[in-house]
Formats: sequence, C-alpha cells, structure tokens
Amino acid sequence: AWEQSLAAEAVALHRKLCEAPERRDRPECAAFLAEHPHLDLAQAAAGLQSAKASIQSEHKAWEQSLAAEAVALHRKLCEAPERRDRPECAAFLAEHPHLDLAQAAAGLQSAKASIQSEHKAWEQSLA
Repeated sequence: AWEQSLAAEAVALHRKLCEAPERRDRPECAAFLAEHPHLDLAQAAAGLQSAKASIQSEHKAWEQSLAAEAVALHRKLCEAPERRDRPECAAFLAEHPHLDLAQAAAGLQSAKASIQSEHKAWEQSLA
C-alpha cells in the first residue's frame, strides 16, 4: 500500500516538473506527459476507494491472524502440565476448545485468499 502511495507521489512530482513552461517542450517531458495523462477526480476517488478497501481487508486479515496466534499461544501455555489446573487456564481451555480440522482448513483458505489478493495488488502496482 505504501509503495503505491510513494509511486503516485513520484509521478505527481514528475508531472509538476514537466508541466512547468520551461520544461514542457523537453522531449523527455513530452514523452512522460503523453504516458501519464491527468486523472480526473472521479478516477482518483475510485482509486483511493479501492486502495482503502484493500488496506481495510489486509488489516482485518492481520487482526484475525494476530488474534488466532494469541489464542494459540494462550492455549499452549495453559495446556502445559504445570498450568493446566490453574483456574484461569481451566476457564480459558473451557472457552476455547481445540479447532477441528474443518475449521482450521477454513482459516487457512481465508489466509491464502488474503495473501493472493495482496499479491495481485502488489503485482498491479508494479505494472
């Protein structure tokens, strides 16, 4: 996400420099301006909305992953023989039983989809 923002800022700066009257007629600026036409406001807004949705999706996936890791670590600590009988661990283990394989597979599929989406967006930012 930050890569896209940095690339957009670089293009905007390059455009600003090339649009200056003293540089506008330079061959490299004419070529750049032909390759990078101005976006209208609707296009820019759509791009920002898309980037926002992507960031929100990535953030949600990260939060879910972090929460799952925290529960897994808590479970691992509470399942240790020296802690298993502590009241807080007994309560935690009762509230958080082990996931069955179907639930674990669904979680992995969700994480895979998120990674693929992020990868696709990254590839598009390089194009």
